[in-house]
Amino acid sequence: MTINEALAVSKAVRERINDLERMRNQVITETRHYDIDGKLRQETTVKVDVKTLDGKITLLQNFLLKADAGIKAANATTPVPALEKVDVDSLLAPLA
Repeated sequence: MTINEALAVSKAVRERINDLERMRNQVITETRHYDIDGKLRQETTVKVDVKTLDGKITLLQNFLLKADAGIKAANATTPVPALEKVDVDSLLAPLA
């Protein structure tokens, strides 16, 4: 995977993590209220398995960590041709 591809996939993964976290926080259960023989009953149904959801979020977060580390490692050894002739000492030298 190229650095550009990793950055694009990382952006999509971050969006997916946000979606899954919102789902985990909002739409985990569904509650139904009904009346049987004059007694009010409540039934709660789990719509999403929290362990499965957390497992997917963790998997995506691990991808982001690996992608970030890989991009930083590649960038640390990649020269920037446009900056090869820049003299950092004269660039940062004091005015006087």
